Amino acid sequence: MDLKHQFHKALLDTCQKTKQETSYNPTGFYQMLTRQNGVIVAKNLLRGRDQSGLSRLWEEDRLDLSMEALILKAEYRELFTEEEREIARQRLIDCNYTFPAEAEAEAEAEAEAEAEAELVPESFRPADVANVLVPGTEFRRLDLHLMFGGQRYGGISTPSRYPFIMIFTGDRGEVYGYKDGWTDNRIFLYTGEGQEGDMQFIKGNKAILEHVNDGKDIHLFEYVRTGYVKYIGQMLCVGYQVRDKDNKGKDRKIIVFELTPIESVDNGGTSIANVSDDSTLKELREKVLSGFNKHAEMAAKERVVLYRERSLAVKQYALKRANGICEACGEEAPFKTAKGEPFLEVHHLRRLSDGGPDHPEWVAAICPNCHRRVHYAADARDFNDKLTQRIKLLEG
Repeated sequence: MDLKHQFHKALLDTCQKTKQETSYNPTGFYQMLTRQNGVIVAKNLLRGRDQSGLSRLWEEDRLDLSMEALILKAEYRELFTEEEREIARQRLIDCNYTFPAEAEAEAEAEAEAEAEAELVPESFRPADVANVLVPGTEFRRLDLHLMFGGQRYGGISTPSRYPFIMIFTGDRGEVYGYKDGWTDNRIFLYTGEGQEGDMQFIKGNKAILEHVNDGKDIHLFEYVRTGYVKYIGQMLCVGYQVRDKDNKGKDRKIIVFELTPIESVDNGGTSIANVSDDSTLKELREKVLSGFNKHAEMAAKERVVLYRERSLAVKQYALKRANGICEACGEEAPFKTAKGEPFLEVHHLRRLSDGGPDHPEWVAAICPNCHRRVHYAADARDFNDKLTQRIKLLEG
């Protein structure tokens, strides 16, 4: 049996399985298959706008029985163009579909293999990444994964080689029971991943929740058309909600993350709120690590204020730990400020930006010269790695 007939038979089998295991009977789709080969039917449906069958399968929590899921199986890759597969993939992403583990693994392996094939130069440093990810810039999603790796499936992608998380949102998800978007207080509500049953803090959801302590940034992208996204900006998770129903009224736990632009918590070099100049290093460290319950009964804007204080506290902690000595080169600060304090800059070791909260293990107080070196020098990556090891020893 050739591959086209094999795909056709798989569609017929899926129709039968759908009828047996759900309350949905795809009669219209079955009739199409009696008149034309399944590959032709699938290509025509991908070009059209009718997604009623997909919507019914979403209601049944059986998107695994969809035509789109079958198209994305590795054995049928040669039957469809990359654009057609991307349409199928995006439709399932819009349904908040949790792709099978083997599909996620395949996508990650593909991205990593292509990166290793020098589609991405080894010299691609954090400074370069910051120049690539400019708010308002549009990307083909596939190109993002060729550059950075990470899962091509789903709304949350966690590249293994880079200290950030890419999250993707779109306006079509409302049809399938969830909606992302901005509140009046400039908080972006982002629905977690997990299409079947209660959402849990695992995989991508866990990565978002713990991104600060893990030293990772969150970068938000919005779909502008099929396969293409616009970079919105760097975000910070300040909390989350757990809802008992999705937007369609289905009973299941839905995790909705509360994200704020990183700029809202980065106060630059302003003084620490509620932390006196004579606070001990231990007191500052405890303040930074104490954190708070992200699910506490407080408004998201109040959490933003707490994160702003934590952001300031971690800077003060790094400066006090350094005690006027650059933690990179070991030299004294090059000059003193008007207040008579040694001038050092706080560098975030794992993240692309030097603003916002972080874990004490992931920050270093360094002189301006070393700060430029760690971002722009030919040996920036090695220099940053050595500095990271030095801070780990200091933190014990």
